[in-house]
Amino acid sequence: MDDDGQAYMYYGGWGHANVVELNPDMTSLGTFPDGSTYKEITPENYTEGSFMFKRDGTYYMMWSEGGWTGPDYSVSYAMSDSPTGPFRKIDRVLAQDPAVARGSGHNSILNVPGTDIWYIRTTDASFASGANGVHAGTRKPSQAGAPGAAEPVARFDNASVRSNVFTFESADAPNRFIRHAWSRGRVDADVTPYADMRWKVVPGLADPAAVSLESVNFPGTFLRQRDGEVWIDQRTDDAGFRADATWRRVPGLSDRSLVSFEFFGSPGLHLRHRDALLYVEEVTAADRPEATFRAW
Repeated sequence: MDDDGQAYMYYGGWGHANVVELNPDMTSLGTFPDGSTYKEITPENYTEGSFMFKRDGTYYMMWSEGGWTGPDYSVSYAMSDSPTGPFRKIDRVLAQDPAVARGSGHNSILNVPGTDIWYIRTTDASFASGANGVHAGTRKPSQAGAPGAAEPVARFDNASVRSNVFTFESADAPNRFIRHAWSRGRVDADVTPYADMRWKVVPGLADPAAVSLESVNFPGTFLRQRDGEVWIDQRTDDAGFRADATWRRVPGLSDRSLVSFEFFGSPGLHLRHRDALLYVEEVTAADRPEATFRAW
């Protein structure tokens, strides 16, 4: 709804974006002065997911671009002095951090009333279970570029994955996932029950800037190292357990668009699989794919 009371609907997909006017009943379409019922307003690199907001008399159009299953899925924006464009792409405003999650798109924007504080809310493609992530970031006008331009979001806020569930597929063994079986950490295919390979990513027990992996079907148990082997054990409150169950997410050792887990207790050691079992070890260049995982 614009300031003059005229409502618009923005929609699109498959590389095309349109806008229509809505009549006062909000269910039927109006016509533009030229008699058309819609206008195409497709900006550069548009894929899908139009979203519009207005700030200080300027119209900001946001959308998803790239492929939703790929590392290039992201959010960009354009600006115009008219609700029907033309819209000139300014920049990408939200992109993935492979150490946290894959993909980012289909956003919305919230403004704190009476302030110039703005939040972006988005989803990411790692949440295969259907869960959505809330990613909050304050946007301020940039000092360079177009007046009113937004500064890009550098990465997902760590809080975005605190209550979300992932599976982790080995980079070198398609369809083989990190799982537990009889408490031992493993990498297997055709995991049964499925919940054995689902992990809740929570703030690190030893360092909230890192992460810990809590079993979904055995709440309160965490993936941890024990004498170089990896098991799930019930959480205890001693410092040793907290360190053993904490991991630093880093870009994938064999593919930086994926993720690896560096052991918090001994920097330089990583979670890796060998002969289907999980260990914490130094990883040679040849073994890096065994320590690299795709988050789903």
